[in-house]
Amino acid sequence: MVRHRPNRTGFTLIELLIVILIIAGLIALLVPTVFAAFRKAKEAQVSTEMSNLATALASFKNTYGDYPPSRIILCERGYNFAGVLTNNSPVPLPDGNSTDMTVAQLAQRSLLYLRKFWPRADFLNDPGANATPGTFNDFDGSGGIPNTNFIVLSGSECLTFFLGGLPIHGNAGITGLSGFSRSPTLPFVIASVAQNRTVPNYEFNNARLVDQDGDGIPSYIDPINVAPGSRRSYAYFVSYGVNGYDPNDVNGYGHAQSPVYELEDDLSTNVARGFLVNFPVFDGTGAQSPLAVSPGPNPYTSGAPASGTVSWFNPTSFQIICAGQDGLWGLGGTYSANGGALGKLPIVSNPPDLGNVHADDTTSVRGREADNLTNFSGGRLD
Repeated sequence: MVRHRPNRTGFTLIELLIVILIIAGLIALLVPTVFAAFRKAKEAQVSTEMSNLATALASFKNTYGDYPPSRIILCERGYNFAGVLTNNSPVPLPDGNSTDMTVAQLAQRSLLYLRKFWPRADFLNDPGANATPGTFNDFDGSGGIPNTNFIVLSGSECLTFFLGGLPIHGNAGITGLSGFSRSPTLPFVIASVAQNRTVPNYEFNNARLVDQDGDGIPSYIDPINVAPGSRRSYAYFVSYGVNGYDPNDVNGYGHAQSPVYELEDDLSTNVARGFLVNFPVFDGTGAQSPLAVSPGPNPYTSGAPASGTVSWFNPTSFQIICAGQDGLWGLGGTYSANGGALGKLPIVSNPPDLGNVHADDTTSVRGREADNLTNFSGGRLD
C-alpha cells in the first residue's frame, strides 16, 4: 500500500518566524540606505539651488553694479527715512533685543545701496500719509497707504527681495514675487498698478516663500527644513566689497522666543548679541577673539584672525548657508576645509560668552554645523 503524505496548506509557526526575522533583517539593512539616499538627494537639491542662487546674484550684480546687501532698512515715507538717518538707537531684532549697529548707520548703508541700484529714485521724498498706490515706493507690496514704520530685512529676506522683487499678497499669504517697476523714479510700485516690470533674477518656489516675522517680506525656506514649526531659511551674508562681512546681518534668525521665528535651541538665550571687533573666531583651544560672540548663524572664516584681520571664505562676494538635516546652523566661524589636528570644525570647550549651556553641548557647539551646506564648500562641512 502506498501512503501519501498529507498536503501542506501553510507554513509552520517556526517557518513564519524565520521568514519574519529574515524580512526584518533586510529592512534593517535597507532603511539606513534609503534614508541616506533620501538625504543625499535633498542635499544635492540644496547644492543645485545654491548654485542657481549664486548665478542669480552674479546676474543682479551685472545689472545693478553690486551684490544685494544682506541687511537693509526700508521706509515707504521719505519723512520716516529722514528720521531714521538721525536715529542712534540700536537696530531692533524681532525678539526685542538689538544688534551692534544703530538705526542711523544701517539707514546710511541702505541708502548707499538703494541709490546705487536705482540712482534716479528719490527715497527721501515724502508722499504723505494717505498716498495712493502708484505714487510711492510700496516696499512691502501691501497695496495700501504707506507703512508708517521702517522695515529691517536681513539674510534670506534680502535674497528674495532683491532677486525676486515685490511680494504678491493673496488670501493664502504670499503667492509670488513680481520683480520691480521699470519706472526709474518709482521702482517699488506694485504689479497691479505698474505692469511694465523687470523679470525676477531668480525663479523662487512660491510654496517656500514664508513671511516669518510679519513685515510683509518673505524668507526663502530651504528644501530640507520645510515642515511647519521647523522651517529654516537660507542664511545669506554679503562681503560689502572686500572682507566686509557683518555677522549681525542675520541676527534675526537664531534666537527669537516666538515660534514664528527660527529657533536654534537653548543657546539662543545664552549667547551675547553684540561684539566690538570684526568677528568672533575660536582658535580651537578654548581661547577666543573677540570677547563676545554673535548668535548663529555666522559667516565662515578659513582661520583665526591675525593682527586684527580675518581670512574669509568668498572675501569679495557672498556666503549662502543651509542649516542641513538637523535644522541647526551652529555658531559658524573658523572652518578648515582640509581638516587638521582639530578637525574641520574646531570644537570649543564652553567659552564663557556662551553662558550656561548644557553639559552635553560643550563638545557639540560646532558639531551641529557638520551637516551644514554652503556655496563654497561643495557639500556638507564635514
